[in-house]
Amino acid sequence: MAGMTSSHFLTLELTIARASVLSDRLQLLISNEREHVVKTNRDNLVLMYWTILFEYHQGILILLRNCNPTSAFALLRVFEESYLKLFIAMFGTEKQFNALRAGTYQTEFEVVGKQIDDKLGAQPLFAKLFKDKIKVLHGFTHSGREQLSRQLRENSSGGLDVVANYSEDEVRALVQETMPTVFLAAAFITEFLDYPLEHQTALEMFKEYIGTERMVLQVEEMSAQVRGRFPQD
Repeated sequence: MAGMTSSHFLTLELTIARASVLSDRLQLLISNEREHVVKTNRDNLVLMYWTILFEYHQGILILLRNCNPTSAFALLRVFEESYLKLFIAMFGTEKQFNALRAGTYQTEFEVVGKQIDDKLGAQPLFAKLFKDKIKVLHGFTHSGREQLSRQLRENSSGGLDVVANYSEDEVRALVQETMPTVFLAAAFITEFLDYPLEHQTALEMFKEYIGTERMVLQVEEMSAQVRGRFPQD
């Protein structure tokens, strides 16, 4: 992106491009023009939320690629909500599912986060995660101070210009925050629809992604150490 510099191993452009490729691959695990055999009364709603989730995700990445971070961050809440509703469509209680189908369901961020934790059989993570960030998500979507605080940039004369001012690290973090969501969504839906080959593919892609992220982090840490020992003039 213009006007941004980075000491990261992968440029921001490459980070966004890589996320876009992986997002497309994950969506095509299900949305590849295959004819789905409807097995439960939940299947159709599940497939619709799957499509919505990836429309939002790819929209975020397109906006970031076109240097429009304000709109990209505004989509984060609806992206997260579509993921939680997809989960409810698959594994929620009958009461939750019926409300979702009737259009009366109000997203229970912390509650569904706990249901995801229970589904994964892991230590509590998502319940607290969603509880802690719901206010921030709301602020980005509804033009709160989270957006306002990023609409000023210092100009060359020392004054302030009213212009979007998201740092490269913030943009990069948005990409990195959304990726585990689409991977988990892919793992959940392939399990729900009983697509074992696609399920295994989703898990392997996630494992590879995590491995690559760790490798990149290690390289960046080594580079930082080198720069610290041999500072440039």
